[in-house]
Amino acid sequence: MNLGPAVTGPGPSHRGEYPPGSPEAGQRQGIKGQYVVLGEGVSIGEGTSIWNLVYIGSRVTIGSGVTIASLVHIASDVTIGDGTMIEGSTFIASNSRIGRDCFIGPGVVTTDDPFPPVRRTTGIAAWPGVTIEDGAIVCAGARIKAGVVIGRRAVVGMGAVVIEDVPPETVVAGVPARSVYSRQVYDQRQMEAAIEWRLQRSSDTTFEQKPVRL
Repeated sequence: MNLGPAVTGPGPSHRGEYPPGSPEAGQRQGIKGQYVVLGEGVSIGEGTSIWNLVYIGSRVTIGSGVTIASLVHIASDVTIGDGTMIEGSTFIASNSRIGRDCFIGPGVVTTDDPFPPVRRTTGIAAWPGVTIEDGAIVCAGARIKAGVVIGRRAVVGMGAVVIEDVPPETVVAGVPARSVYSRQVYDQRQMEAAIEWRLQRSSDTTFEQKPVRL
């Protein structure tokens, strides 16, 4: 469904508020929160949830079953695949491509300007954003340089600064980001952490949380 431009929110002072029961209001079924700004030509798939204080620029395509948490800014000309989750306070730069079943943690920043302010100094208006391929995970607070490709099922660790492409099935961390191990190892450690957590919860009602191995 194609939407926008509109600003949703209570009260008559907000532009683009559709009357209850209208076809336009039915098309907004993915918008769960208030004060969601939609640019022109926005397409939202079935079963998608968009929460409070989200900005979505023009010509953005969002697939089915996507979750976009509060305070997310999605610039223009972005594509987001089915089943992806974007956590709060994240910035998705223009001309970015996010695949299916990705996880983008809170406070992630992607960029579309490799040497700021390149638009002002060169006069070139459109620069490539970031590509995040199917099944990739970008953890909280990561920063990704314009033009970088995060490969299929790759993982970017918390707070990493990514300035080069990340190969598929690879986990990177640090500043600048470097390979630390494989996605297979990551998945194994994820499972071990979940099992340990459940055992702690079931055996001790006053358990003390232990640090999780990264």
